[in-house]
Amino acid sequence: MSGIVGSKFNHRGSGLVGSLGTDGQHFLSSGAGKTNVFETVSASADFVLLSTTTGSGTVSFDGDFSGTYDNYLLIGYNGSNDASDEDLNFRVRQGDADITASSYYRVWNGNYGTNVSGQARYDYAAYGADHIKMINNWDDAATKPTQFNMWIYDPFQDDTYHYITWHATNVSPNSTLSYMNFTGSGHYYGNTTALSGLSFYETPSGDITTLELKLYGLK
Repeated sequence: MSGIVGSKFNHRGSGLVGSLGTDGQHFLSSGAGKTNVFETVSASADFVLLSTTTGSGTVSFDGDFSGTYDNYLLIGYNGSNDASDEDLNFRVRQGDADITASSYYRVWNGNYGTNVSGQARYDYAAYGADHIKMINNWDDAATKPTQFNMWIYDPFQDDTYHYITWHATNVSPNSTLSYMNFTGSGHYYGNTTALSGLSFYETPSGDITTLELKLYGLK
């Protein structure tokens, strides 16, 4: 006999049963020869979703960094814009304000492939800029969004510079539809003050139409 009988889960041939659980619980083994049970599975506090942000124009998050987590993973997705051939940039925030001083350093490697099987690579670095450029040649079609992930290392400490690395992809607006791949790193070297967040914005001529962000804390 097997299956659910009344309010019990009947185990084939064993004669052992376990009471039915409640919504959200999982059916778990209690060990060989023992009655299986329903238990609530706890989420690990070592890897936690801290915030979700959706915005346009300049998209920012702030106040999520703390001493609870050493490092943070940010996922950006469905990023679209209202111009053509644009850049996506970001700045750090300190004390709930964007830092616009010309004390940013960035370096990235860009690769692209085209719909005619062309491909190329180019490298870029900038010292003394007032922002960090993540990608360029960003198409404004809503069907060609940019997506990225970003690691933010120990932003809450206040005695070292704060390094950030990212990997991003987008499509260019040119006739060969170049598929772009960027891997980069950067930091603000104006001070070592703890970071409170990040802001993302577009240049040179348009604005972000929409961008969704999910921030995770990792111990």
